Amino acid sequence: MIELIENETRDFKSLKSIKEFLKEQDSRKKEKLVQFSDWEMTEHGLRIRTKKDKHVTFPMRDSGMKTLLRTFQMPTKFYYSKSPTDMVVRDINRMRDEYSPDSEFIVYLQKPEDGGKSEVRAISKPSIKHLTTHEVLLNDTPISKNIFNIASYSDLGIRITTSDDSKPIKVEKGDIVNIGMELMYSDVGYFPVSGYPYLNRLVCTNGMVMREKNPLLNGFSMSYLSKMTEDVFLDTLNHNIGLVEVNAETLKDTFKIMKDTSISKLPLGEIQMKKIRNAIGVEKFDGHEKLTTKIMDEDEEKRMINTDLDLYTALDITTRLSKEYDYLHRRRIETLAGSLVLMSADLLR
Repeated sequence: MIELIENETRDFKSLKSIKEFLKEQDSRKKEKLVQFSDWEMTEHGLRIRTKKDKHVTFPMRDSGMKTLLRTFQMPTKFYYSKSPTDMVVRDINRMRDEYSPDSEFIVYLQKPEDGGKSEVRAISKPSIKHLTTHEVLLNDTPISKNIFNIASYSDLGIRITTSDDSKPIKVEKGDIVNIGMELMYSDVGYFPVSGYPYLNRLVCTNGMVMREKNPLLNGFSMSYLSKMTEDVFLDTLNHNIGLVEVNAETLKDTFKIMKDTSISKLPLGEIQMKKIRNAIGVEKFDGHEKLTTKIMDEDEEKRMINTDLDLYTALDITTRLSKEYDYLHRRRIETLAGSLVLMSADLLR
């Protein structure tokens, strides 16, 4: 793999701090609509022909390479872990040549904080649209109607979670879960704009997101269509945000039954925990004494999922461990945790 500039993920504990940060970030961003006849991949970055018929090579951030590979549907894992540098350069240029020279994509550039040469932070199809600035998103949507929980940023997008203390779910004394919302937005189109119920456990600030289609909840996922005006997009987004909800009473009953039910008693419970194990990582998951048990099989010692563990404890440990990862990986684990809750809710029927 060519030398890539590492992406940085930052977390924010106040809406004010992320607003200030995003305003500064946006001031250093620009984008170019580039024809395929005007670029090539090199070992030093993306080489683009300018309007003055000169060539400029822009260094690639990790997010820039991943979105470029994704644009051409090339296997990211293979090119990152197996492919030599000359091979990835050759194959990207070979994929470019599969398209007509007048094909186009968007190259998102950003100057580093020290004011040096612009870097490629992302690449997308020309149909991708985004808001003028992140400030528009944060000021013109009702995201601040709840208590701000945490926000995360990377070159691929932002995630904001909120917490609403108007209808707390009291699982037991000292253990309270607030219902809030998760908002996802990517100005490079890496993932859809979405909003889903977010359950925030106050005792240790771990949480889970509920993204499945389920009668217990309302959520949304939408795209900024190429023919949409910014006003229409914001109106649609605000409407959808107002519909995000989850049934608090059913959740209260669900958490209660999870405390009294082992993983083995939940249909597909062990399978779901295996998915969580893979998402967390086998070594980290198996390293937690409550999540697994040891068995001796012939001459080999194995670690197996502790199916005698109650579902609520499994949920708690899972979401605690998720906090050690970047926000996109954390979201994946928290979504699996949310699915475990919804699966447990089926026990009430």
